Amino acid sequence: MGESSVVVLPACDVVVVGAGISGLAAAFALQQEGKRVEMFEQEAEVGGRIATDPTRPGIDYGAAYFGPLQSYTMRFAELLQLDRLSNDLDSTFYHRTEWWNGQLLKFDKRSFAVPPGASGELLKSFGLLGGFFDPSQMLQQQVGEVNSNEDALFSAIAELETLVLQLRCHLDSPWDFPKAKAFDGLSVEDWIGSQYKNSHVQDLLRVGVRSALSTETSEISMLYLLYYCATGGSFVNVMAVGGGADSYRFKDGASAMVSELRKAITKDKTIRNKLLIANAHDPVELRTSMLVTELKNRAAGDGVTVTARSATGGSYTIDAKHVIVAVTPMLRNKLTIDGSTTSFPPTAMGMGQTLKTFATFDRPWWKEERGASGYALSARNTPDSPVVWTMDNSWHDAEDRKQHCLMGFIVGARARELAAKTKAERKQIVLAHWSRIFETPLQTIEAACTDFSDRDWSTGVSGGCPAAFFKPGQFHLHGPALRRANGRIHWSGAETATDWVGGYINGALQAGLRAALET
Repeated sequence: MGESSVVVLPACDVVVVGAGISGLAAAFALQQEGKRVEMFEQEAEVGGRIATDPTRPGIDYGAAYFGPLQSYTMRFAELLQLDRLSNDLDSTFYHRTEWWNGQLLKFDKRSFAVPPGASGELLKSFGLLGGFFDPSQMLQQQVGEVNSNEDALFSAIAELETLVLQLRCHLDSPWDFPKAKAFDGLSVEDWIGSQYKNSHVQDLLRVGVRSALSTETSEISMLYLLYYCATGGSFVNVMAVGGGADSYRFKDGASAMVSELRKAITKDKTIRNKLLIANAHDPVELRTSMLVTELKNRAAGDGVTVTARSATGGSYTIDAKHVIVAVTPMLRNKLTIDGSTTSFPPTAMGMGQTLKTFATFDRPWWKEERGASGYALSARNTPDSPVVWTMDNSWHDAEDRKQHCLMGFIVGARARELAAKTKAERKQIVLAHWSRIFETPLQTIEAACTDFSDRDWSTGVSGGCPAAFFKPGQFHLHGPALRRANGRIHWSGAETATDWVGGYINGALQAGLRAALET
């Protein structure tokens, strides 16, 4: 096909741009309604920010974890009959934290308790913090003045929770939150520095925010952080492991959901029958390696003309009654819409920077050598201590086959630094970090290591992963445009969610279903 050739595809009801989990969910819902759907995906493979290692079970380089409070993910996992593994922290082993000054703390989840007299009354009524960390033990080991530091921490988080709960009344329009402009004008770091004078409290809050949003606290709008937490129910919900956002992972990797949804919407009759999808409904036409370049609302207001380009240089157009764009805000800004390339200010948002690492071992040395659970946080945030969050990512199956594995989450400035190094250099730095935090000789860890792999998401189309965030001063100005339809062009993707926004499978699913309802 010559580059000047233009193929006109048959008109359809809805075109979905982007075959990540949000676009797949939208196509699934539209097909259930009997609508004819065409999907365009610029990559050769589907899945977007979900990527499972095809050679090692349970290794998810992209979105992976979910929890019981994430109803959309739980429902789709049940519907698609996907097995899951629990990330619940084993209370028979210690968990580790590396303090900002390098001091190592260890704590036992079983002993968590809010002491009488602590000012965090709101938190005491929730009783959820034990699933994430035990600040009582952390502060007791770190400083002698236990009560004052402990009280400061609970007061700080209780204050955040109060703001988050108030913002839950404005999930559809957080810019209408009282003092939204004032909160938006502050970075999270501004807020932490001005509101909390206790350095130990400041460091714990920084660790939580960095691990959740994959960027530095100086780069995020405080209003957006409050909104981010509000969509998950509370600050504690989005930070918790046991009972929170990271309770489970898919046994066969998150790509299993992508694979099953793809089968459901295309021509796989087995899964279509299993899901009770009427076979009379047309299968979705999924076109990969097809980049959508332009969307144009027709003058009559009755639809949209879509222009796309294939990897081989061919040009295509198709008319649809509606279009759903299910891509990151960064990719959205590359579209020409009604003749304009500035439908959404490209400077309003930033993208989290993530380098997710995995090391497999011939034995679980962290348990055998040190009695550690494999769960650890690091507040140091230095080049030699880059892993903000470590998790036991071991895997097993019904035949008792096992894979002993640690996952390391490297974010923000540290991710940018390590991305410039070689894989061998990154391996050495990460293993040395674990050697220090688990107090195990590096030689022991290196001898046990059977494989090391990682993925730098800044090199992909998503531009950093796992989610975009609003910069200070931008959310109240440009937030409304993130979800507001442009004629018959509708917006999806995890960043447009109101239920677990951002880097969560749940938010992507909810956003896709919401966009489908708009058509």
